[in-house]
Amino acid sequence: MKLNVINVIFVISILLILISMPVLAQEETTEDNAGVTPDSIFWGIDVALDKLALALTRDNEARAEKGLEIAEERLLEIKAMATEKKIKAMAKAETEHGRVVVKIKEDIEKVEEDDPTEEVKTVIKLEKKIGEHESNLEDVKQKIDIKIRGELTEEQQAMIDSVLSNLEGQTGELKIKVVNKKGETKIKIKVKTGKSDVEIEEEIEGLEDEAGLTRDRTVWAQKAIDHAEEKITNAEEKISEKISEGHNVTIAQDYLTQAKEMLAQAKEKLNAAEYREARKLAQDAGKLAMHAKRGKSFEEIEVEEEAECITHEECKIGEICVEGECEKVEEPECITDADCKENETCVEGECEEVEEEEEAECTVEADCKEGEICTDGECEKVAEPECTVDTDCKEDETCVEGECEKSEE
Repeated sequence: MKLNVINVIFVISILLILISMPVLAQEETTEDNAGVTPDSIFWGIDVALDKLALALTRDNEARAEKGLEIAEERLLEIKAMATEKKIKAMAKAETEHGRVVVKIKEDIEKVEEDDPTEEVKTVIKLEKKIGEHESNLEDVKQKIDIKIRGELTEEQQAMIDSVLSNLEGQTGELKIKVVNKKGETKIKIKVKTGKSDVEIEEEIEGLEDEAGLTRDRTVWAQKAIDHAEEKITNAEEKISEKISEGHNVTIAQDYLTQAKEMLAQAKEKLNAAEYREARKLAQDAGKLAMHAKRGKSFEEIEVEEEAECITHEECKIGEICVEGECEKVEEPECITDADCKENETCVEGECEEVEEEEEAECTVEADCKEGEICTDGECEKVAEPECTVDTDCKEDETCVEGECEKSEE
Protein backbone atom coordinates (compact mmCIF):
# COMPACT_ATOMS: atom_id res chain seq x y z
CA MET A 1 0.00 0.00 0.00
CA LYS A 2 2.78 2.40 0.96
CA LEU A 3 4.59 1.61 -2.29
CA ASN A 4 1.47 2.41 -4.34
CA VAL A 5 1.13 5.85 -2.66
CA ILE A 6 4.75 6.65 -3.47
CA ASN A 7 4.24 5.58 -7.07
CA VAL A 8 1.16 7.81 -7.38
CA ILE A 9 3.06 10.78 -5.97
CA PHE A 10 5.92 10.12 -8.36
CA VAL A 11 3.61 9.97 -11.39
CA ILE A 12 1.81 13.17 -10.35
CA SER A 13 5.11 14.99 -9.87
CA ILE A 14 6.32 13.95 -13.33
CA LEU A 15 3.07 15.16 -14.89
CA LEU A 16 3.27 18.50 -13.10
CA ILE A 17 6.86 18.98 -14.21
CA LEU A 18 5.98 18.17 -17.82
CA ILE A 19 3.04 20.60 -17.76
CA SER A 20 5.03 23.42 -16.22
CA MET A 21 8.30 23.06 -18.17
CA PRO A 22 7.30 25.38 -21.07
CA VAL A 23 6.09 28.01 -18.61
CA LEU A 24 9.21 27.78 -16.51
CA ALA A 25 11.36 28.15 -19.61
CA GLN A 26 9.49 31.31 -20.61
CA GLU A 27 9.66 32.85 -17.13
CA GLU A 28 13.40 32.30 -16.58
CA THR A 29 14.12 35.78 -17.91
CA THR A 30 12.41 37.44 -14.90
CA GLU A 31 14.70 39.65 -12.80
CA ASP A 32 17.35 37.70 -10.86
CA ASN A 33 15.97 34.40 -12.19
CA ALA A 34 12.86 34.63 -10.06
CA GLY A 35 11.21 32.10 -12.34
CA VAL A 36 7.42 31.86 -12.28
CA THR A 37 6.11 34.79 -10.26
CA PRO A 38 2.88 35.17 -8.24
CA ASP A 39 1.23 37.20 -10.99
CA SER A 40 1.34 34.16 -13.29
CA ILE A 41 -1.52 31.64 -13.50
CA PHE A 42 1.14 28.91 -13.34
CA TRP A 43 2.61 30.11 -10.03
CA GLY A 44 0.38 27.71 -8.09
CA ILE A 45 1.97 24.81 -9.98
CA ASP A 46 5.44 26.14 -9.12
CA VAL A 47 4.55 26.31 -5.42
CA ALA A 48 3.01 22.83 -5.53
CA LEU A 49 6.19 21.41 -7.10
CA ASP A 50 8.29 23.05 -4.38
CA LYS A 51 6.12 21.51 -1.68
CA LEU A 52 6.34 18.13 -3.37
CA ALA A 53 10.12 18.34 -3.62
CA LEU A 54 10.26 19.21 0.07
CA ALA A 55 8.02 16.29 1.00
CA LEU A 56 10.15 13.83 -1.00
CA THR A 57 13.35 14.91 0.79
CA ARG A 58 13.79 12.48 3.67
CA ASP A 59 16.92 13.74 5.50
CA ASN A 60 16.31 16.55 8.02
CA GLU A 61 19.44 18.49 7.08
CA ALA A 62 18.78 18.15 3.36
CA ARG A 63 15.13 19.12 3.83
CA ALA A 64 16.11 22.23 5.82
CA GLU A 65 18.54 23.19 3.02
CA LYS A 66 15.86 22.57 0.40
CA GLY A 67 13.45 24.71 2.40
CA LEU A 68 15.98 27.56 2.44
CA GLU A 69 16.35 27.26 -1.35
CA ILE A 70 12.56 27.58 -1.72
CA ALA A 71 12.51 30.54 0.71
CA GLU A 72 15.19 32.17 -1.46
CA GLU A 73 13.01 31.61 -4.53
CA ARG A 74 10.06 33.32 -2.81
CA LEU A 75 12.37 36.23 -1.93
CA LEU A 76 13.39 36.67 -5.57
CA GLU A 77 9.72 36.65 -6.54
CA ILE A 78 9.02 39.38 -3.98
CA LYS A 79 11.86 41.48 -5.38
CA ALA A 80 10.56 41.06 -8.95
CA MET A 81 7.00 41.97 -7.95
CA ALA A 82 8.21 45.01 -6.01
CA THR A 83 10.01 46.25 -9.12
CA GLU A 84 6.77 45.95 -11.08
CA LYS A 85 4.82 47.53 -8.16
CA LYS A 86 2.59 44.44 -7.90
CA ILE A 87 2.13 44.66 -4.15
CA LYS A 88 -0.62 42.05 -3.80
CA ALA A 89 1.55 39.53 -5.66
CA MET A 90 4.37 40.37 -3.23
CA ALA A 91 2.07 39.56 -0.33
CA LYS A 92 1.21 36.16 -1.86
CA ALA A 93 4.89 35.25 -2.11
CA GLU A 94 5.50 36.45 1.46
CA THR A 95 2.71 34.20 2.75
CA GLU A 96 4.31 31.16 1.09
CA HIS A 97 7.70 32.24 2.44
CA GLY A 98 6.22 32.16 5.94
CA ARG A 99 4.84 28.66 5.42
CA VAL A 100 8.16 27.24 4.26
CA VAL A 101 9.93 28.92 7.21
CA VAL A 102 7.70 26.93 9.57
CA LYS A 103 8.90 23.71 7.89
CA ILE A 104 12.55 24.77 8.04
CA LYS A 105 12.28 25.44 11.78
CA GLU A 106 10.85 21.97 12.34
CA ASP A 107 13.68 20.37 10.34
CA ILE A 108 16.37 22.34 12.21
CA GLU A 109 14.93 21.09 15.48
CA LYS A 110 15.10 17.48 14.22
CA VAL A 111 18.75 17.65 13.10
CA GLU A 112 20.65 15.05 15.12
CA GLU A 113 23.96 13.19 14.74
CA ASP A 114 25.54 10.47 16.85
CA ASP A 115 28.66 12.63 17.11
CA PRO A 116 27.73 16.06 18.58
CA THR A 117 30.73 17.65 16.84
CA GLU A 118 29.36 16.52 13.48
CA GLU A 119 25.95 17.81 14.56
CA VAL A 120 27.32 21.26 15.33
CA LYS A 121 29.01 21.30 11.90
CA THR A 122 25.59 20.71 10.32
CA VAL A 123 24.05 23.48 12.43
CA ILE A 124 26.86 25.89 11.42
CA LYS A 125 26.22 25.04 7.78
CA LEU A 126 22.52 25.89 8.19
CA GLU A 127 23.38 29.05 10.13
CA LYS A 128 25.55 30.15 7.21
CA LYS A 129 22.72 29.63 4.73
CA ILE A 130 20.26 31.51 6.97
CA GLY A 131 22.74 34.39 7.19
CA GLU A 132 22.98 34.45 3.39
CA HIS A 133 19.18 34.53 3.18
CA GLU A 134 19.04 37.47 5.60
CA SER A 135 21.68 39.27 3.53
CA ASN A 136 19.61 38.77 0.37
CA LEU A 137 16.55 40.08 2.21
CA GLU A 138 18.54 43.22 3.06
CA ASP A 139 19.33 43.65 -0.65
CA VAL A 140 15.63 43.46 -1.47
CA LYS A 141 14.77 46.02 1.23
CA GLN A 142 17.56 48.32 0.03
CA LYS A 143 16.28 48.32 -3.54
CA ILE A 144 12.73 49.01 -2.39
CA ASP A 145 13.74 51.79 0.00
CA ILE A 146 16.13 53.60 -2.37
CA LYS A 147 14.66 53.04 -5.85
CA ILE A 148 11.01 52.01 -5.55
CA ARG A 149 9.38 53.45 -2.42
CA GLY A 150 9.25 57.04 -3.66
CA GLU A 151 7.14 55.99 -6.66
CA LEU A 152 4.46 54.33 -4.53
CA THR A 153 1.25 55.64 -3.00
CA GLU A 154 0.91 55.77 0.80
CA GLU A 155 -1.36 52.72 0.66
CA GLN A 156 1.19 50.75 -1.39
CA GLN A 157 3.99 51.80 0.97
CA ALA A 158 1.98 50.57 3.95
CA MET A 159 1.43 47.20 2.26
CA ILE A 160 5.13 46.89 1.42
CA ASP A 161 6.05 47.78 5.01
CA SER A 162 3.79 44.95 6.19
CA VAL A 163 5.39 42.47 3.76
CA LEU A 164 8.95 43.46 4.71
CA SER A 165 8.12 43.39 8.42
CA ASN A 166 6.74 39.86 8.09
CA LEU A 167 9.81 38.73 6.15
CA GLU A 168 12.11 40.19 8.82
CA GLY A 169 10.13 38.41 11.53
CA GLN A 170 10.21 35.07 9.70
CA THR A 171 13.96 35.30 9.04
CA GLY A 172 14.53 36.35 12.64
CA GLU A 173 12.70 33.22 13.82
CA LEU A 174 15.10 31.08 11.75
CA LYS A 175 18.11 32.82 13.32
CA ILE A 176 16.78 32.22 16.81
CA LYS A 177 16.02 28.57 16.05
CA VAL A 178 19.52 27.81 14.70
CA VAL A 179 21.22 29.64 17.61
CA ASN A 180 19.15 27.67 20.12
CA LYS A 181 19.98 24.43 18.30
CA LYS A 182 23.67 25.28 18.47
CA GLY A 183 23.33 25.88 22.22
CA GLU A 184 21.73 22.45 22.66
CA THR A 185 24.54 20.82 20.68
CA LYS A 186 27.18 22.57 22.82
CA ILE A 187 25.67 20.89 25.86
CA LYS A 188 25.90 17.50 24.10
CA ILE A 189 29.59 18.13 23.36
CA LYS A 190 30.24 19.07 26.98
CA VAL A 191 28.49 15.94 28.28
CA LYS A 192 30.31 13.64 25.86
CA THR A 193 33.83 15.14 26.02
CA GLY A 194 33.93 16.82 29.43
CA LYS A 195 35.45 19.93 27.86
CA SER A 196 35.05 23.32 29.50
CA ASP A 197 32.82 26.04 28.05
CA VAL A 198 35.89 27.99 26.91
CA GLU A 199 37.33 24.96 25.12
CA ILE A 200 34.00 24.27 23.40
CA GLU A 201 33.69 27.90 22.25
CA GLU A 202 37.21 27.81 20.82
CA GLU A 203 36.43 24.57 19.01
CA ILE A 204 33.23 25.99 17.53
CA GLU A 205 34.98 29.21 16.46
CA GLY A 206 37.48 27.02 14.60
CA LEU A 207 34.64 25.13 12.90
CA GLU A 208 32.96 28.41 11.94
CA ASP A 209 36.23 29.66 10.41
CA GLU A 210 36.58 26.37 8.53
CA ALA A 211 33.02 26.66 7.18
CA GLY A 212 33.59 30.28 6.10
CA LEU A 213 30.98 31.63 8.52
CA THR A 214 33.37 34.11 10.17
CA ARG A 215 34.37 35.52 6.79
CA ASP A 216 30.73 35.77 5.76
CA ARG A 217 29.84 37.64 8.97
CA THR A 218 32.46 40.25 8.05
CA VAL A 219 30.97 40.61 4.57
CA TRP A 220 27.40 40.84 5.91
CA ALA A 221 28.38 43.49 8.48
CA GLN A 222 30.18 45.58 5.86
CA LYS A 223 27.22 45.28 3.49
CA ALA A 224 24.84 46.45 6.22
CA ILE A 225 27.13 49.43 6.86
CA ASP A 226 27.22 50.26 3.13
CA HIS A 227 23.43 50.06 2.97
CA ALA A 228 23.08 52.35 5.99
CA GLU A 229 25.46 54.91 4.50
CA GLU A 230 23.47 54.94 1.24
CA LYS A 231 20.21 55.42 3.15
CA ILE A 232 21.71 58.25 5.22
CA THR A 233 22.89 60.02 2.04
CA ASN A 234 19.45 59.50 0.53
CA ALA A 235 17.79 60.93 3.64
CA GLU A 236 20.11 63.99 3.62
CA GLU A 237 19.10 64.73 0.03
CA LYS A 238 15.43 64.43 0.92
CA ILE A 239 15.81 66.73 3.94
CA SER A 240 17.60 69.38 1.81
CA GLU A 241 14.76 69.18 -0.70
CA LYS A 242 12.14 69.64 2.03
CA ILE A 243 14.01 72.61 3.53
CA SER A 244 13.95 74.34 0.13
CA GLU A 245 10.18 73.73 -0.02
CA GLY A 246 9.71 75.45 3.32
CA HIS A 247 9.06 72.40 5.52
CA ASN A 248 9.93 71.94 9.18
CA VAL A 249 12.56 69.15 9.23
CA THR A 250 13.32 69.05 12.96
CA ILE A 251 11.99 65.51 13.45
CA ALA A 252 13.77 64.26 10.34
CA GLN A 253 17.08 65.76 11.46
CA ASP A 254 16.72 64.11 14.88
CA TYR A 255 16.27 60.72 13.20
CA LEU A 256 19.23 61.42 10.92
CA THR A 257 21.49 62.36 13.84
CA GLN A 258 20.58 59.12 15.64
CA ALA A 259 21.26 57.14 12.44
CA LYS A 260 24.73 58.65 12.06
CA GLU A 261 25.59 57.98 15.69
CA MET A 262 24.46 54.34 15.38
CA LEU A 263 26.40 53.92 12.15
CA ALA A 264 29.56 55.18 13.89
CA GLN A 265 29.01 52.55 16.62
CA ALA A 266 28.56 49.86 13.94
CA LYS A 267 31.92 50.76 12.40
CA GLU A 268 33.59 50.58 15.81
CA LYS A 269 32.15 47.09 16.34
CA LEU A 270 33.34 46.02 12.89
CA ASN A 271 36.88 47.20 13.68
CA ALA A 272 36.69 45.24 16.95
CA ALA A 273 35.73 42.08 14.98
CA GLU A 274 32.29 42.06 16.66
CA TYR A 275 30.56 41.34 13.37
CA ARG A 276 27.09 40.35 14.54
CA GLU A 277 26.80 43.46 16.72
CA ALA A 278 28.12 45.63 13.88
CA ARG A 279 25.55 44.22 11.46
CA LYS A 280 22.65 44.77 13.87
CA LEU A 281 23.69 48.36 14.62
CA ALA A 282 24.06 49.14 10.91
CA GLN A 283 20.62 47.65 10.19
CA ASP A 284 19.08 49.84 12.90
CA ALA A 285 20.94 52.90 11.55
CA GLY A 286 19.41 52.21 8.14
CA LYS A 287 15.93 52.02 9.64
CA LEU A 288 16.40 55.38 11.39
CA ALA A 289 17.61 56.93 8.13
CA MET A 290 14.46 55.69 6.40
CA HIS A 291 12.33 57.25 9.15
CA ALA A 292 14.20 60.51 8.51
CA LYS A 293 13.11 60.63 4.86
CA ARG A 294 9.50 59.58 5.43
CA GLY A 295 6.69 62.11 4.97
CA LYS A 296 5.68 62.05 8.66
CA SER A 297 9.08 63.57 9.56
CA PHE A 298 8.23 66.80 7.75
CA GLU A 299 5.75 69.51 8.67
CA GLU A 300 4.59 72.58 6.78
CA ILE A 301 5.96 75.76 8.33
CA GLU A 302 3.18 78.29 8.94
CA VAL A 303 4.35 81.62 7.51
CA GLU A 304 3.34 84.40 9.87
CA GLU A 305 2.25 87.76 8.46
CA GLU A 306 4.78 90.51 9.00
CA ALA A 307 3.88 92.64 12.02
CA GLU A 308 2.69 96.18 11.27
CA CYS A 309 4.45 97.50 14.34
CA ILE A 310 6.56 96.52 17.30
CA THR A 311 6.63 99.81 19.24
CA HIS A 312 4.16 102.73 19.56
CA GLU A 313 6.62 105.01 17.72
CA GLU A 314 6.04 103.02 14.49
CA CYS A 315 2.37 104.05 14.44
CA LYS A 316 0.76 107.34 13.35
CA ILE A 317 -0.06 110.12 15.78
CA GLY A 318 -3.14 109.12 17.73
CA GLU A 319 -2.39 105.38 17.35
CA ILE A 320 -0.71 102.82 19.57
CA CYS A 321 0.82 99.37 18.81
CA VAL A 322 -1.39 96.52 20.04
CA GLU A 323 -0.19 92.91 19.27
CA GLY A 324 1.63 93.97 16.11
CA GLU A 325 -1.14 96.22 14.79
CA CYS A 326 -1.59 99.99 15.00
CA GLU A 327 -4.90 100.92 16.58
CA LYS A 328 -6.43 104.41 16.84
CA VAL A 329 -6.60 105.79 20.33
CA GLU A 330 -9.96 107.42 21.19
CA GLU A 331 -9.67 110.96 22.64
CA PRO A 332 -10.54 110.94 26.36
CA GLU A 333 -13.61 112.93 27.41
CA CYS A 334 -11.65 114.40 30.29
CA ILE A 335 -8.26 114.43 31.91
CA THR A 336 -9.13 116.24 35.15
CA ASP A 337 -12.38 117.02 37.03
CA ALA A 338 -12.18 120.57 35.64
CA ASP A 339 -12.99 119.15 32.17
CA CYS A 340 -16.35 117.91 33.49
CA LYS A 341 -19.58 119.60 34.57
CA GLU A 342 -20.07 120.97 38.06
CA ASN A 343 -21.76 117.80 39.40
CA GLU A 344 -19.37 115.39 37.59
CA THR A 345 -15.93 113.93 38.22
CA CYS A 346 -13.31 112.55 35.76
CA VAL A 347 -12.91 108.74 36.06
CA GLU A 348 -10.48 106.99 33.58
CA GLY A 349 -11.05 109.61 30.89
CA GLU A 350 -14.82 109.72 31.29
CA CYS A 351 -17.02 112.23 33.20
CA GLU A 352 -19.28 110.55 35.68
CA GLU A 353 -22.08 112.19 37.71
CA VAL A 354 -21.39 112.54 41.38
CA GLU A 355 -24.18 111.25 43.60
CA GLU A 356 -25.13 113.91 46.17
CA GLU A 357 -25.01 112.66 49.71
CA GLU A 358 -28.04 113.52 51.91
CA GLU A 359 -27.18 115.76 54.84
CA ALA A 360 -27.12 113.83 58.09
CA GLU A 361 -29.96 114.61 60.56
CA CYS A 362 -27.60 114.16 63.47
CA THR A 363 -24.06 113.31 64.31
CA VAL A 364 -24.49 113.01 68.10
CA GLU A 365 -27.52 112.33 70.32
CA ALA A 366 -27.53 115.99 71.42
CA ASP A 367 -28.74 116.85 67.91
CA CYS A 368 -31.94 114.86 68.56
CA LYS A 369 -35.06 115.57 70.62
CA GLU A 370 -35.58 114.26 74.11
CA GLY A 371 -36.38 110.57 74.02
CA GLU A 372 -34.43 110.05 70.71
CA ILE A 373 -30.96 108.67 69.87
CA CYS A 374 -28.73 109.26 66.84
CA THR A 375 -28.38 106.09 64.67
CA ASP A 376 -26.49 106.24 61.29
CA GLY A 377 -27.15 110.00 60.97
CA GLU A 378 -30.82 109.69 61.82
CA CYS A 379 -32.71 110.47 65.06
CA GLU A 380 -34.77 107.53 66.22
CA LYS A 381 -37.32 107.52 69.07
CA VAL A 382 -36.40 105.34 71.99
CA ALA A 383 -39.27 103.10 73.07
CA GLU A 384 -40.22 103.50 76.78
CA PRO A 385 -39.59 100.29 78.76
CA GLU A 386 -42.65 98.59 80.21
CA CYS A 387 -40.82 98.26 83.51
CA THR A 388 -37.54 98.91 85.17
CA VAL A 389 -38.14 96.93 88.41
CA ASP A 390 -40.45 94.04 89.39
CA THR A 391 -42.73 96.37 91.34
CA ASP A 392 -43.70 98.02 88.04
CA CYS A 393 -45.35 94.70 87.07
CA LYS A 394 -48.30 92.70 88.39
CA GLU A 395 -47.95 90.47 91.45
CA ASP A 396 -47.34 87.30 89.43
CA GLU A 397 -44.86 88.98 86.96
CA THR A 398 -41.24 90.00 86.99
CA CYS A 399 -39.36 92.66 85.00
CA VAL A 400 -37.03 91.06 82.36
CA GLU A 401 -35.07 93.46 80.07
CA GLY A 402 -37.80 96.18 80.30
CA GLU A 403 -40.71 93.81 79.85
CA CYS A 404 -43.04 92.22 82.39
CA GLU A 405 -43.08 88.44 82.13
CA LYS A 406 -45.20 85.98 84.08
CA SER A 407 -43.28 84.37 86.92
CA GLU A 408 -42.87 80.59 86.89
CA GLU A 409 -44.41 79.07 90.03
